[in-house]
Order: sequence, then C-alpha cells, then structure tokens
Amino acid sequence: MNKEIIGFYGIDNFDIVLYLANLLKGLGKTVLMIDNSESGSLACSVPVLSELDSKNEVIEYQGIGFTTLEYDDYIAAGYDYILVHYGFIKNETFKFCTRLVYSVNQLKHNVEKMNNLTNVGEIPKQVLFCDYVSCKIDQKYILDKLKLETTEDNLFVFDLDLYDIKNRILSQYNSTVNFKKITPAVKDYLINTVKILCPEISEKEIKKIYNKVRRSK
Repeated sequence: MNKEIIGFYGIDNFDIVLYLANLLKGLGKTVLMIDNSESGSLACSVPVLSELDSKNEVIEYQGIGFTTLEYDDYIAAGYDYILVHYGFIKNETFKFCTRLVYSVNQLKHNVEKMNNLTNVGEIPKQVLFCDYVSCKIDQKYILDKLKLETTEDNLFVFDLDLYDIKNRILSQYNSTVNFKKITPAVKDYLINTVKILCPEISEKEIKKIYNKVRRSK
C-alpha cells in the first residue's frame, strides 16, 4: 500500500490523532504520530522515559511510533500511516501530506490564525468543526470566512461536550486514551475515516475492532 501522510492543521485536536492512531493500530497497521505543533499537546499525552528523546529520534509507546522531529522518509520508513499534528504551524513538510484535516472552532483568535488554506493543492481534505455551540456565529459564517468548501462527506461537527474535554485532560495527565465515553459524532468520524483509509477492510470489521479497542482502554 502507499504510505498515507495525514496532516492535522488548526486548533488542538490531539485527541482525534490519538483515537485514530489507536484504531489503526488495532486494525494491524503501523502508525507514526508526529507533533510539530506550537503547543506540544500531543507530546503531553506520550510519556517519555528519561533515556529516550523524542526530539532526536522516534520512540515507541504502546505499539505506536512518536516523535517531535519533522517528517522525512527516513523516520517514516516502515510505517503505513503518519499522523502529523501541526497546530497552526505550516512547516516545509506540509507539502508531503496526502490528506489534510482542518480543525476549526468559533473562537475569533483561532479563526484568524487559519489562513492561506486554499494554497495546499488538490488533495483530500476533511473539516472538523470542534466544540460547536449554537449562536449567531454559526458554521456557515466560519466556513465562509475561511473559504473552506465542504460537503456532507467531508464536514464533521462535534458539539461541545464535557466528556470530550475530560478525555483530553485525562489523556495528558494519565497518558491514556479513553474510548469509553467518546461522543457518537467522534465515533462516526473515526469509523468513516478508517473506511476511507482502509478500503480493504469491511465496515463490520472496523466496528468490531473499534469495540475491541474501546474495551481495552
């Protein structure tokens, strides 16, 4: 199979990266997570032993690779999927992405950080509208402002949910990934995305593995 390099750009969505990495691993895929974000939020969810240095090498945690190095073919060798958490930073490796996931919310300071989204080439894109609340600053206003074209197939809306926020907090402090109280919208996103990434695996098998991963976390 061709290597998939998926770039996550925008607001912190490290929890989505963690969920997707663990689900792909459960399906027998090899996964490398890269944190190039300014916040280091993904790195906070990966415990690093004193003798290991994710700034200079790839470390393994629970069967998933992790590093804060920038992507290159050398560190990505042997991995089926590379998930790059960029935050709001577009470095030189952006051009290597085979897919992009834009994460947005309604906060003005975050919207203003997301610019030049139309100059990234014709590659598959998804838009995650995170922590959505109903108000006059609605989805259409934000998406129009960012000039993001969306369809029913590539737009996913996650309403503000305290369980999602709690899971993010616990994943950083406990270095765990909690699938047990994932909201239905996030679950649907994960399953739909894996169906696209792994067309050779049936939806029934993906759901079976999802439930297996969920019980093990």
